[in-house]
Amino acid sequence: FSWKGINLIFIIFSLVAVNKSTKKTTNKIIKPIFWLSWIFLFFVILNEEVKFIELPELVSYISALNLAGVHIYNLNFCGCKDEICCNRERN
Repeated sequence: FSWKGINLIFIIFSLVAVNKSTKKTTNKIIKPIFWLSWIFLFFVILNEEVKFIELPELVSYISALNLAGVHIYNLNFCGCKDEICCNRERN
C-alpha cells in the first residue's frame, strides 16, 4: 500500500466531508470558502504526485490545516443543530 492510495482516500474523504458540510451550513460565505479550500488541497496533493511545480512541504500542511480550520469554524458557528434549522435556512 503506497502513499498514493492514502492520498486518494484522503481526497475522497475530504470531498464527501466538504459536500455534506456545505449542505448543512447556514453561512453562505462559508460554502465557497469550503470549496476553494478543498480545491487548494486537491491541487497540492495532485502536485505532489505529478510535480507541476516545486512546492515546499509546508504548503501541504497549510492546505490541510486550512480545510480543517474551516470545518471547525463551521461546526462551532455556522452549522445547523437540527433539521428544523436546516430546512428553515434553505427556504
